[in-house]
Amino acid sequence: MALFIDPFTIDGQEFYISPSIGISRYPADGYDSNSLIQKAAQALFEVKEKGRAHYRFYQTHMKSSFPNYIIMEAHLRRAIEKGELYVHYQPQVNLATGTIDSFEALVRWNNGKFGFVSPAQFIPLAEEIGLIHQIGEWVLEQVCMQLKKWLNKGYKTVRVAINISPKQFLQEQLVDTIDFYLSTYNLPASCIEIEITEGAMQDTQQTLKI
Repeated sequence: MALFIDPFTIDGQEFYISPSIGISRYPADGYDSNSLIQKAAQALFEVKEKGRAHYRFYQTHMKSSFPNYIIMEAHLRRAIEKGELYVHYQPQVNLATGTIDSFEALVRWNNGKFGFVSPAQFIPLAEEIGLIHQIGEWVLEQVCMQLKKWLNKGYKTVRVAINISPKQFLQEQLVDTIDFYLSTYNLPASCIEIEITEGAMQDTQQTLKI
């Protein structure tokens, strides 16, 4: 850790790197390399969950944490092509009329190895590894496809809310991407509602422009 206090100089530019370290020990935490690597990965996940730039030794209570950070990342990268992601449509009821006028799109992941993975686990991971843009675009297209199916069946136009992460929201192509899918499926813009958190408000001028 001490070695990383000083910057690394490359081509005259200083770079600071903050190490996050997960540690497992033989034989207390396992007798083979796979077990030890898995335990170290679980300890590493705890480090990243609690601020980064420090280290943790594996402890038995970590078994309830992310099963294996490294393996989970590999599985998440294949989730779309393997058809493991799907969208739930949670109805939003108008209390005044008792009717359902809109839905919220909720992405879910059912993995062959880990089973149902909580969004609280895989969404932060997707943001960290840069996969959130691909997943976000996939969700957008799925919602537009579903809206088109409902319209083709004669149902009235409803609005579907989609959660957009701050990293997605600040992506330059976001507006063009939304416009592309609305045009592709011939949908009115009013049928899509974008939900953002305060994290997207860091750059006020950019936020207002988008």
